[in-house]
Amino acid sequence: MKAIKVLFMITLLFIAGCQNDKPDPMATSSSAILDNKSTTESAENDISDLIIGVWKLKFAKEGTGGADYPLQNLYGTGIQYGGTLTLNKDNTFIKLMGITDEISENEGTFSSEENVITFKFKDGHTEEAVYLSLSKEIEYHTQDIYETLIYEYFTKTEEAKPFI
Repeated sequence: MKAIKVLFMITLLFIAGCQNDKPDPMATSSSAILDNKSTTESAENDISDLIIGVWKLKFAKEGTGGADYPLQNLYGTGIQYGGTLTLNKDNTFIKLMGITDEISENEGTFSSEENVITFKFKDGHTEEAVYLSLSKEIEYHTQDIYETLIYEYFTKTEEAKPFI
């Protein structure tokens, strides 16, 4: 009986020693990135230099299940012309999706704290996004007409230029 107890304790110690507390380097979800602490304090607290520029919409996923979500369901057939999110050094932004000439409705100011970016539109409503440091993407949180949570993924294309 003593031999079984000793063998059981050794097995428990072996299993406990095999735990991996390191984050998955391939993780791209916002919760995994928010839990991943940066090695330098400045990178952890200030992403403003990293996010300034023009970001191109690449794809979208359902926020609850992670399934691919067709961009056409959000923006109609005009999305074939693309979508951009421009973040300027003066903390202003413009979000243009598909065919639009209503720039004033799609612009405002933004602020960032750690990896969270908060967008305040000129009409007063706010939306949030998360900067994913491992994949260097912006995960923009929005909703479709059925109020389903959608994550839009943007990749940086160039430095921001003044909008004329």
